[in-house]
Amino acid sequence: MSIKPTAEQSNIIYDDSQEIFVNARAGTGKTSTLIEYSKLRRNRIIYIVYNVTMKESAKDKFPEWVSIYTIHSLAYSVVGKEYSLNLTNNLSIEDIISLGFLRDSNNDYRFGFNVIQELNAFLNSSDLNFPNSGKETTKIAEKIWLSMIDKKSNTPMSHDGYLKLFHLQQPKLDYDYILIDESQDSNGVMLDIVNNQTHATKVFVGDPYQKIYGFRGALNVFQTISDKSKIRHLSKSFRFGHEIANVANSILSLKDNSDNISIKGCDIDSKIVTDIDDYGKTIITRTNATLIDMAINDAVNNKPFSIQGGSDKIINKSQDIFHLFMGQKHLIKSDYIKTFKNFTEFKGFVNEINIPEYKLTLSLLDKYDKGLMEMLTLVKNSERSLKDSNKLYITAHKSKGLEFVNVELADDFIQLKNNGQDQMIDGEELNLLYVAATRAVNELKLNESLRNICY
Repeated sequence: MSIKPTAEQSNIIYDDSQEIFVNARAGTGKTSTLIEYSKLRRNRIIYIVYNVTMKESAKDKFPEWVSIYTIHSLAYSVVGKEYSLNLTNNLSIEDIISLGFLRDSNNDYRFGFNVIQELNAFLNSSDLNFPNSGKETTKIAEKIWLSMIDKKSNTPMSHDGYLKLFHLQQPKLDYDYILIDESQDSNGVMLDIVNNQTHATKVFVGDPYQKIYGFRGALNVFQTISDKSKIRHLSKSFRFGHEIANVANSILSLKDNSDNISIKGCDIDSKIVTDIDDYGKTIITRTNATLIDMAINDAVNNKPFSIQGGSDKIINKSQDIFHLFMGQKHLIKSDYIKTFKNFTEFKGFVNEINIPEYKLTLSLLDKYDKGLMEMLTLVKNSERSLKDSNKLYITAHKSKGLEFVNVELADDFIQLKNNGQDQMIDGEELNLLYVAATRAVNELKLNESLRNICY
């Protein structure tokens, strides 16, 4: 460790409890703490991280006796590799229609959406069997699952699918210590795999106020703490100074901060600013719609920019919806989008069910109308690598686990009131704002709503 451990870090490093929950605020050195924890224990240790980026970052930092996996890469090494020739990210409604699971009266988009919801709920849960609900949607979801695990079928296996298959095998992990990072966003299937390892010492590390994936079935692991568990805290940030820490604490004050753990900033000269030069700036948005809208504005004004993950996926999904909007059904490639009689029917369905990936295009159509595809093509042609632009657009969800020198917060986050009025606050929406604000190291430009709360 490049710095002397704080008292909070030492309490974790030298703790020999069988189950430890580390409540760690943003930027408080949880990774470096786990590294030192591992160095003192030359045992079989597995460190389970949230994503591939974190896995690659950790490889050269931890002792050689520590195995580093995402929960999916662990499952892939055992069972997922058997499906390597027929893998997909997630099964979509388009997939189950083209594979023939929805036919005749079942070939209905609302019905299909419910089938996908039930399938995903099972894959992300700790359940060992499909619920015996008797519903037709459940029967079809189970039929899809059985086809997924059949290596001879044409139904592709999803990443969540082989993780579920791994879970159903009730594996025993050959490790003495299991370290779980970003545990606040673990789902039922992952927690059941870990909790079944009764032979191993477990260290759950996370921040309950960075729980932002409830819509994917994420559970708050800090609500599962037993009387036998040891609770530890990390509150001093090594990422940013006192001004940004004060903003983070202002956001947390709007939540039920029952553990009363405030973030303490370090001596970095980080500042809250009213403007940031485009060169070296990261703009964090709540939604892809705002991200694309801001990128369009830059493209029109010939300003270079980069988009985390690129714009191709967003643009490709928008094309079929645009063709439906224009009444050009013969140009639509998606079998699913073709099932809608017209754009009005599609729009009503999306607003009723609330599908974010489709609402993105609807919001852009409201603004750009028939000129949308021209604008999206301009974005695609104007987009540059980060090296060539030095200005990055990223959503709050994608920013999780990352940090940036200078950050500007877009105006599409939850709108906060500062006049003492009661406000119904969506917990995860406030968490997203907290995550976004705590990505900054040197400079942070607040959006208007947060500025009114803090100053």
